[in-house]
This record gives sequence, C-alpha cells and structure tokens, in this order.
Amino acid sequence: WKGKVPPDKLGEMIFEIGMEYQALAIVDITGGMGQATVIKLTDLKYPWLYYSDASKNNVLKSQINKYKRSDDQIPGFIIGPNRILAIQALEIAIRTGQIIIRSKRLIEELRTFVWINGKPDHMRGKHDDLLIAVAMILFVFQHSFKNLKRYNAQTLAILNSWGISTTTRPSLNSSPVDNSGLDETNWFI
Repeated sequence: WKGKVPPDKLGEMIFEIGMEYQALAIVDITGGMGQATVIKLTDLKYPWLYYSDASKNNVLKSQINKYKRSDDQIPGFIIGPNRILAIQALEIAIRTGQIIIRSKRLIEELRTFVWINGKPDHMRGKHDDLLIAVAMILFVFQHSFKNLKRYNAQTLAILNSWGISTTTRPSLNSSPVDNSGLDETNWFI
C-alpha cells in the first residue's frame, strides 16, 4: 500500500492490520511523523512494536522519551545512524541471493538509488521509501532477532507475518501463505 494519511491514522491502520497478522511494527522515528505514529501505537498498546536502545540514540524528542521503558528502550527505530549499515545489508542480501525481489516498485527504487555527496540516496524526483523499509527489516533481523534465538516460535511468527501483497488485502477467511519451505536466509519480497 502507498498513500498519505495523518500519522495518528497510520498508527490506527498499523494497529488494525498488525493485530490481524501479529506483525512486528518497525517505525522510523527520526522525523516527527514517525514519532506521532509510534505514540499512537503505544497509546493503543500495540504488542509488537519494535523498541530501540535509547542510550545509543541522540535523536530523542521529549514526547518519545516519556514512552521509554525501564530497560532504557524507546519505541521505534532510528534509521539515521544505521542507514549505511542497513543499506549495506540490503545490498549484500540482494547480491548473494538471500532475498528475491519481485516487487516492481522496489526494483524501480533500486534503479534510482545513487550516491549523492558521499551518502546513499534516491535521485532527485524519485523515492526510496520501500527500499529503506526493507533495509530496516533486514537490519532489525540481523541485529535484533539473532539475539532472540531462544524465542524461535515468536521469531517464526514475526517472519511469517512479513510479506508483500497486491493492492487488495486478503480476506479474513483466506488461508495463510505456506512458508514451510523457506528458512531465515531466503525471503521473497
């Protein structure tokens, strides 16, 4: 899905769909829009919201900081300090065949992603939203999920909830996708 909605409405949409699929929500809180979305998800008590280590982030705003947990974790993901590492992980995953890309939109974003002033970015007039979202997923998987091996059932449920759909949403009565032949190193996007 691609569209523009107010951040609180996006939080409600993520909550509704995420509850249906038990999906991990990884929201970039670098800008104000993501922070508002995370605040809405926190207020709704969304159970699968990604949390980052607050001590390693310098982009904290007071409104997000008040949602910090006792273990010094804040809701959301900050792409800024992790951008190059996340993009590098995506490049390696594509080059080594760890992920197979079938999304025309993602392929188009990859074709228009370049280095500008020593920084990876999209060409003028182009977008990189999906590319960055996939890079964030890979980064979280590589740096967070590997520490959760003892929670295999939870990790498997989260991985099984990830996927790309067409412009229509599956009905509640449709059967889930069979991912039994896939392992954690082969993803289809």
